[in-house]
Amino acid sequence: PVACPDGDEVQYRVQVVDVNDQTHWDNPNYSTGWLSGVTSTIISLSAGKTWYWRVQARDEVHINAESPWSNIDSFAISLPPPPAPVLIPEPDIMSPTPSVPVSVTLNWNSVTCPDGDPADYRVQVDNNNDFSSPIETSDWILSTNYTTVPLTSGKTWYWRAQARDKIHQYSESVWSSPDSFKVTPNLPPPAPTLTDEPDFDGSITGYDTKLEWAPAVDPDDHPVQYYVVVYDNPNYSGTPVHLTTDWISG
Repeated sequence: PVACPDGDEVQYRVQVVDVNDQTHWDNPNYSTGWLSGVTSTIISLSAGKTWYWRVQARDEVHINAESPWSNIDSFAISLPPPPAPVLIPEPDIMSPTPSVPVSVTLNWNSVTCPDGDPADYRVQVDNNNDFSSPIETSDWILSTNYTTVPLTSGKTWYWRAQARDKIHQYSESVWSSPDSFKVTPNLPPPAPTLTDEPDFDGSITGYDTKLEWAPAVDPDDHPVQYYVVVYDNPNYSGTPVHLTTDWISG
């Protein structure tokens, strides 16, 4: 409260705006009339904004005797945060080759913000389940999927997502429960072990010979195919005497 110099009662009026500039003060979002005998008022304001307000006083009897406007105060009415995204589990992945990292597209379900605003998202990826040193934290994106940087094989990778209100960007969800997947190297099978082929009688021509080898076991438990080449010199140079036209199974 303030006191009039001549002892008259004091009236007050309040203005509230959502943008602190002169244009909005000239046409405020909310303005009371002159209020007598009170130093507070209750108004309804929407959430998700920062509001600015000020108060002016005048002599209730000599109504042209108005004070300047008070200093401006501000406050925010925050929104409940959106829920955390629900991740779509990422299956384990096999790198196409043993040493080449592979990028993985991660997916999650969309989120509805409490006020109906669109949500955007960001993703963290780490090889530690505590996310103490993420290898990647994405920018905020509107999509519900994200393709990672190339991830090295032979590791378990952990990832999580977070949502925020696209319009009221201070309103962020907690991080989702994490998901994990393995990127395994696609290891080659060992070289086949040949079954020793005996020499033949040189008088025989056009002899069909059966070449055999011990089966190779793929370290990733994949089926194995073989390719056979026969040369007439120990340097394996020149044109092969025989080669399979394609990879063969069995």
